[in-house]
Amino acid sequence: MSRIKLLSIVWFCGVAAIVLVSRGNRKDVTTFLGIAETREIVINAEKAVEVRKVHVVPGQLVNRGQLLVALDRPELTRRINEISNQVDELEAQQLANAADIQARINQLEAQKKANSPELQHRIAQLNNKHQINRDLTAGLRSIERDENAKTKNGRSPLQLQAESLERELELETHLTELKIKSLEETLSSSKAAGSIQLKGLEEELNLLHAEKQGLLKHSPITGVIGSVNFKQGEKVSPFDPILTVHSRCPAYVEGYIHENVYSRISVKDRVSVVSMTDKGTTTIGEVVGVGARIVEYPLRLRKRADIQMWGREVQIFIPPDNRFLLGEKLVITPAKSRVRGSGFGVLNAFSTERNEREMP
Repeated sequence: MSRIKLLSIVWFCGVAAIVLVSRGNRKDVTTFLGIAETREIVINAEKAVEVRKVHVVPGQLVNRGQLLVALDRPELTRRINEISNQVDELEAQQLANAADIQARINQLEAQKKANSPELQHRIAQLNNKHQINRDLTAGLRSIERDENAKTKNGRSPLQLQAESLERELELETHLTELKIKSLEETLSSSKAAGSIQLKGLEEELNLLHAEKQGLLKHSPITGVIGSVNFKQGEKVSPFDPILTVHSRCPAYVEGYIHENVYSRISVKDRVSVVSMTDKGTTTIGEVVGVGARIVEYPLRLRKRADIQMWGREVQIFIPPDNRFLLGEKLVITPAKSRVRGSGFGVLNAFSTERNEREMP
């Protein structure tokens, strides 16, 4: 009986061990493969251009802001020259018109200043003569006044002449001031109209210069020249890739997780990324995108080239200071905890854009 009990206990322990092993196998870590990729930027032009000079070669290290290629658009240069000539002509015409009107104003001012003293002098002479005549006749009581010496209103001809000259002076001064005011208004309106036209030309010229400055293509990142597709003097169609620039280190990992275990990975999960050839080269990455469809594995990531494999694409953002090689095959293992405000900060815009592009 004791022997049967012993066998029962052994049997029970064996079953329990099998159950524990099965549960342990269910909790195994999901591992999948990926390839280190880089962020590649295409340098092109929105309009047809000509390559004036290429300043880099494939494989060259470049810094952010470094000049890569100088382009040219002959019609843009011609248009800039035309607008510049129009600006110069308009400015010269404005100066000539302003000088002509100002000269006429100065002439009227001088005429006004010259005529006024002369008429005032004549008026003063007539007034003096009239006063002398009055003084001479004032002491001669026996001499009757000549009826022709005064007009019906009691004023002498000398007084009338003086008054006539005063009215003439006043009228001439008023007319001259009106002419000067009219010329000043013409000068002001001419300057305003010219300024508006000149401002429009200058704004167009600034836009053209900015467009011409855009023909000098600088590197947007610090990285490596990938390919140079055109040589000096060649014509380039709109949006054709002239050259490419990519980061020196891989920026993300393009992984594929098998369709049987795809549900074990999700966005914001932290993963361990290890080089397949050098186990000491490792980093921690963040899942930024999981494909919404099942796709075929790339040939390079299959266990056997003749057997098809299917799974979901997984995009993983990795720190820029990693030591992986571009195109290197990597082993990806999910970490225990998900990212909650991890040290990676804001997700890489390129990775986000790539994820959206992969969505159906």
